[in-house]
Amino acid sequence: MSNSNLFIIFSFICFFTTLASSISLSNNIHKCSEKESEALLLFKHNLSSIDFTYHECHDWIDSDYHPMMNWNASTDCCNWNGVTCDRFTGDVIGLDLSCGMVSGTIHPNSSLFKLTHLQTLNLAYNFFFPSQIPSEIGRFSNSLTHLNLSACSFSGQVPMDITLLHKLVSLDLSSNGYGLKLGPHVFINMFRNFTNLEELSLEKVDISSGLPTSLNISSSLKFLNLADTLQGKLPHYIFNFHSLQTLDLSYNSFTGDISSDISVNLNDNMFSGNVPFQSFALPSLTSLDLSSNKLNGTLPSWLFTFPSLEYLNLRNNMFSGKVPFVSFALLSLKMLNLGYNQLAGPIDVHTFGQLTNLTDLYLSFNNFSGDWELDTLLSSLTNLEYLDLSYSGFSITTKNANHYVNPGFRELRLASCKLKVFPNSFRAMKQLVELDLSSNEIHGQIPHWAGEIGGDNGLSYLYLSHNFITGLSQFQLYGLKELFLQSNLIQGPFPPSICNMSKLYFLDMSNNRFGGLIPHCFGNITSSLKMIDMGNNNFQGRIPNIYMNCGNLLGLSLNGNQLRGEVPISLSNCQFLKALEELGLELEVGEL
Repeated sequence: MSNSNLFIIFSFICFFTTLASSISLSNNIHKCSEKESEALLLFKHNLSSIDFTYHECHDWIDSDYHPMMNWNASTDCCNWNGVTCDRFTGDVIGLDLSCGMVSGTIHPNSSLFKLTHLQTLNLAYNFFFPSQIPSEIGRFSNSLTHLNLSACSFSGQVPMDITLLHKLVSLDLSSNGYGLKLGPHVFINMFRNFTNLEELSLEKVDISSGLPTSLNISSSLKFLNLADTLQGKLPHYIFNFHSLQTLDLSYNSFTGDISSDISVNLNDNMFSGNVPFQSFALPSLTSLDLSSNKLNGTLPSWLFTFPSLEYLNLRNNMFSGKVPFVSFALLSLKMLNLGYNQLAGPIDVHTFGQLTNLTDLYLSFNNFSGDWELDTLLSSLTNLEYLDLSYSGFSITTKNANHYVNPGFRELRLASCKLKVFPNSFRAMKQLVELDLSSNEIHGQIPHWAGEIGGDNGLSYLYLSHNFITGLSQFQLYGLKELFLQSNLIQGPFPPSICNMSKLYFLDMSNNRFGGLIPHCFGNITSSLKMIDMGNNNFQGRIPNIYMNCGNLLGLSLNGNQLRGEVPISLSNCQFLKALEELGLELEVGEL
């Protein structure tokens, strides 16, 4: 017999062996037990559906999403939404009702605790107020490995029985609205008993006792979130657990110095004085966030040499002096935020050319110096999506050459950068959401192609105030939410294109040279507007009676024009509008 025939016979044998094995396995798959099915249906019966959902859930659910909708006694509970079963025993081993839009109280005798084989339980982003976490949670001690009770509006004390869950790999009790309290004995025993724990999140849980003088933290712990939970002195031992990859201690009131060799988030604490940056000098560091503190002093050169650093946020501190960009070697860096400090000195535009992975660059509100050619910067950083140089001290110029610009650009802020023209490179930014060119030296008319910025979705925020702009083209930026044109030299009638901006809620045209009548088409957008400032122009005639649907309007300023007649009676529909006297309407007031 030839080798080819032997191969064919062998292949057939393998095929039928695999097929027989598959059939055998499928016959061994068990259905959900009647006992557990009844427990789930009773748990559902004691909960209510609500229309409210958290914004964190909006991206992946729709208004028709209710995970328990297909739960009924006529079908196998292993096929129900959110339920996972062991394929061989039929035991319910997983229950995921996250973002389920359910509310109710979980009582100690809840049928939930009859699911004795449960390994994962996720009830995150529901509304169980005013429930406490029942002590019966300890019944899952022999099975539960993942427990997520975040953003459930639980309150009261976390029960000691939760420390019986010795098999836990992940525990999340975060964001329960500050009503959840964790006593010191429970806190200490958590770390003592959870020897397999890899992830622990206690953000916004009240641990008012602070960290104890020592903790026996699991050697497997990789993620620890204690944001907005603690007070007192920051113990040094917290940074000695080398398995940690991410540590979040933000929004606390710690005192003391800092030491870490991991990804650290210490923003919005109350650290002050010079930073002992040598404490952070380890090559594994990927993320460093020290924003919104009172840190001062100069930045050391080696801070910019971490080989793996991707995220560096030093925003809103009091750092001063020159930035040692000469040693800049952060090739992996994606986000750099040095904004709102007192940093100074000249910086060359080519400094950032080697940061090819950079997507976010924030240098605003500092005292830098230097002339930057915008097209050179944008063409060298082809992945850049967010750029903020406002009030940085740089002078921005442009040759208006059509260099390559990342079409995925999202936000560009160049306020107070001495920019004199409207750069052509903006035309290629088809995903731009925000553009801030305020407080510059831009002269002449806005180009006719300005309506192409942002592509089909269009800009949402456009700030052109405090320039020398004399005219607006009829650009069709109908997706705008905020439009600031104040303090320019714009002449002519009210731009009719504004009447089609149905999403607009802030409009400031004040301190210009607009003239003529306020058109009736302006009434098309009064339902969305919250603030209108058209003061100090040359508008004439009567204020049109167009405020039939202005329930959102908070402020209206028309002072400094040549308007006459009575205040239109339709303004009485603007129930949240400030008193007319505060708006500077120097008119004959009719009956409202």
